Amino acid sequence: MKKSSPSISTSKRSRKVTADKLLGYFDVRHSAFLAALTAARQHYAVEGVHQLRVEVKRLRAFYKLIERIAPSFAAKPNAGPLRELYRAAGTLRDIDIFQAITVARLDRLDLREYFNHLKSVELEKRQRFDIVAVNFSESVLTGSCTKLRAALAAPSDDKIRQRLNKRLRKLAAKLSKALERKRQEHYELHTVRKLSKTLRYTLDVWILCHGKTPSSGTTAAKLKQTYTALGEWHDHVVALESLKLFLKSRSNRKLTSPNAYSTFSTALLKEIEKQLTSYERGKQPLIRSLAGLARSLERTAAIQSNKTKQH
Repeated sequence: MKKSSPSISTSKRSRKVTADKLLGYFDVRHSAFLAALTAARQHYAVEGVHQLRVEVKRLRAFYKLIERIAPSFAAKPNAGPLRELYRAAGTLRDIDIFQAITVARLDRLDLREYFNHLKSVELEKRQRFDIVAVNFSESVLTGSCTKLRAALAAPSDDKIRQRLNKRLRKLAAKLSKALERKRQEHYELHTVRKLSKTLRYTLDVWILCHGKTPSSGTTAAKLKQTYTALGEWHDHVVALESLKLFLKSRSNRKLTSPNAYSTFSTALLKEIEKQLTSYERGKQPLIRSLAGLARSLERTAAIQSNKTKQH
């Protein structure tokens, strides 16, 4: 019996497996973003505020990836409406971090003036966040979803995979170059922190589309170690800056325990050095892991190229 050829619709569906996975990933991010926004608004949960910012970062990384895959999709206009919410959540999270760092030492150090100052600033930042959050419309994300679907309808599945690989290789090379700089100033460490997160989020998408490999799994873990250490470093750097500004504003007024603030400043400096040491310790293992990932991506690209030529 003669077999019938596959229908056009079936053929199209088979070619769009990766596109469907990318759209599914966006649906997950959409739901996670709304859940974090609800938690941050209704309960003022510290974790909710933090997770909201993480989801914005994931969306930004995803939009930039889609822009490389399907140039008809513009990342910046779609990410732009999230900026104000991201910033408002950021200032609120900073205060939460400053409070957490301070509270951990209140049983040993009399930092009441600074802590009370943070509580008063927190109220102001929460009010600002509420205004921005209330004015945020979910239509921003539904509109982006429509544009994503339209953009991903054009390239073939093979082309999507090739461009995803290319994007990941470029990010890995860029991060490797940043890590290999011998002298790293504050802004360069900040660049490494941002790049490591963007690469990790893009790698998560790659794993979703290709499956987890030894090199991708190892690299994902190393990236997390890196941006976690630099995140702790950054938190304590900005906490120290906040403390210095507060002490400067109190220069003409007496503090209950001046020595406590000196001790606190020293503790913050030690923590900054500790996290920098942790980062430096993990740098070479990450560089080696990125090199392994690059080799793996090159092999994947070669296999895809051969399959394309055979068809």
